[in-house]
Amino acid sequence: MDLYKRVVVSLFGDPTKIAQALGLDIELPDVDCVDPAYWERVHAKGWKPQLLGKIADPEFKGDPDWCSLLRLDFAEVRFDLEKGIKFMTELPNLPRVMELLYRLQDTGIPLLDEDGNWLVHAMASVLPTLLEFDAGMREAGLVPNARQDLWWEPQLTKDIGT
Repeated sequence: MDLYKRVVVSLFGDPTKIAQALGLDIELPDVDCVDPAYWERVHAKGWKPQLLGKIADPEFKGDPDWCSLLRLDFAEVRFDLEKGIKFMTELPNLPRVMELLYRLQDTGIPLLDEDGNWLVHAMASVLPTLLEFDAGMREAGLVPNARQDLWWEPQLTKDIGT
């Protein structure tokens, strides 16, 4: 994978609903929960063992906060205990990731929050210096986020709903 062509697309929202919309029969921890008792229970019983055999790789020997949910031919779908669902891809495959996100939206996964802010953000995995990167992001239908220098968001040219 070319270092300057790697892109991470984050889809914020309920990770269990997103995983289930992707066809996985699993339950993931609620990354937005702020209840200390909830997190104490999650860490006490462990959240990865129940995923064994149901996802691509629980990564027992890797980072305790990450696992690989799906390996698609155009992206890897990962879960981060602190940040939720991530789609790891290369710039040429970004349009396919965006197409998948729009299909998830059709199943009820929101791409915008109730205030109209995007729940989808894409960024380079390293800071690119290539014009090719900007062109690839734009070709995938993304535009720079006005408030976050490193984030890119879908254009509002599609009827995406909430």
